Amino acid sequence: MEAYLNQPVESFVPGLRTPWRNAYTDVRLDGLLRMKSGVRWNEEGWRGLFSDARAFSNYVRGLRQRVLDFARRYRKAVPAENAPYRYSALDAAVAALVADSIAKPTRLTELLQKDWAAIGAEADAEWGVDKSGTAIGPCCLRATARDLARFGLLVLHKGRSPKGQIVPRAWFELAIARQGEIVSGGGMKGGACELEYGYFWWLRHGRSDFTAFGRNGQFVHVYPDKGVVIVQLSDWSGNTDEERLRCDALLAHDALARVAEIVPR
Repeated sequence: MEAYLNQPVESFVPGLRTPWRNAYTDVRLDGLLRMKSGVRWNEEGWRGLFSDARAFSNYVRGLRQRVLDFARRYRKAVPAENAPYRYSALDAAVAALVADSIAKPTRLTELLQKDWAAIGAEADAEWGVDKSGTAIGPCCLRATARDLARFGLLVLHKGRSPKGQIVPRAWFELAIARQGEIVSGGGMKGGACELEYGYFWWLRHGRSDFTAFGRNGQFVHVYPDKGVVIVQLSDWSGNTDEERLRCDALLAHDALARVAEIVPR
């Protein structure tokens, strides 16, 4: 698995290369998963304008363009070896392209269908795709709270489901490995909401728990030491201080986890 992580992204998706050298040339898969590609990307834009995430939504989620074609438009801001953490929906989308390539001839969406059945999901789920049917990494998986909790239990047990080991245990050990780099204060500097970043998981700094954030206040929060998974579904659309809301949610989850740990099961 580590050998895969050290390979350049373009070795998995050769179509990313262009004559003018695409943003992902020479980016290792490990750097891509850690949001350290160095791509010239502005997630939020300036006062709501010039947002690359909004362009991604219009072209890719709007089924007007493939992720591959959209990604070829972008260039590097800094060399990959010097790139700092910078959240990019495009990095997540290219990571899904890589996974789709590795899974061939099976599609990534087909693998999810098998895994969804293996965790005992009760309801269907939906995952956004581009115009070619490739899963869109950053958005959007839609599922019920109970099934998201089942997914959280899969992660808690490091890939083991009621039907056996369906994801290698080593993947989770790599995905939540701490690097010691604080990338967000979660609205509280020097407090319990400081976060590191793993492979698509936000890691609580100095702690063992970690969480996935969804759009507008969705969480799958895993507490390995307590054997607890907390799912939160919210509607934060239109809020003006999402970082503070996230911090409040994390602290509320901590309180719930403490109670859940002592309640007989």
